[in-house]
Amino acid sequence: MYDQFIFFDFFQTIVQLLAELEWTYIGLIHSGDAYGVDAARELSVALTKKRICIATVYQHDSVSSTSRNHFHEFLYNVTEMNIKGIVFLGDVAMARLFIDSIEGGPFSQYSIPSIIFSESLGLQSEIFLNSDTNQIYPATKGAFALSPPHKEISEFSNHWNAMFSNLSKYQEEPQFNPWLQQFINLGYHKILNVEKLLTKYPSSTFVKYAIMATFSVAKIIKDVHKKTCYGVSGLCPRMKGEGLSTYIEQAKRTVIDFEKDFPLKSKPRNLTEHISFSEEGDIQFGNSVLMYEVYNYQAPSNGTDFRFVNVSFNLIKI
Repeated sequence: MYDQFIFFDFFQTIVQLLAELEWTYIGLIHSGDAYGVDAARELSVALTKKRICIATVYQHDSVSSTSRNHFHEFLYNVTEMNIKGIVFLGDVAMARLFIDSIEGGPFSQYSIPSIIFSESLGLQSEIFLNSDTNQIYPATKGAFALSPPHKEISEFSNHWNAMFSNLSKYQEEPQFNPWLQQFINLGYHKILNVEKLLTKYPSSTFVKYAIMATFSVAKIIKDVHKKTCYGVSGLCPRMKGEGLSTYIEQAKRTVIDFEKDFPLKSKPRNLTEHISFSEEGDIQFGNSVLMYEVYNYQAPSNGTDFRFVNVSFNLIKI
């Protein structure tokens, strides 16, 4: 469908995607927490500069808005205004509720425009599956989702797969893995076979970034130790007195080179990036910009199995 590509930052990605799709008149729905409010404000500024109109906005308060009906006024506005697309900024639970509200109201899949979901979806395709009917929600077909660049961490993926396909591993793992124990207690493993389990619960796109964050914190602590303890092994008395500001300041000066800073045996093979931090504390990958990819939820031309496909529009940086 499109050539593969990598976008630059989150808001620029959405702006470029809207421009390419020629969606100049959109609806915006966002969560009422700090993430949603801040993201909606920043996106509004970026869209104004590109003369893209946000025709209707809905802020979802998860504390008081737990019913699908809370979304219906927004959806009515979307259909009556002939809006071209919807940008969704919220977490997985909110996404499930929103998608379900489309199917549960007097809206057909053709009256609701396509949706662009934020990166919080984590490319979890099961969100688009109605658990009652085991069918894909019609309104999600053709939806877009943002994601940081995905890089498979084979060591983690192998461990993840072994948890469900290796009987001895499956029996031993819950002893020190509370998540798996809870998963077993809920009985999901009895409903799905191994193949369906791995399809429904694939290893997350964010695994790589969680691992990188852990290694980065370790490097920062190591650098603080080196400057504070003067070569003394262990946690010296001077280091115990250091406050959080010391670590933040050290982070701004720290550059993590995964190939040089960590022996091969102590890190996943696929981690080769360079990480640094700006004066404002923002993380920078290699070329000093955060990157995002865009995925389209579609079925291959030769099948009906919908999945996220990486798409590209060959856009230049705005």
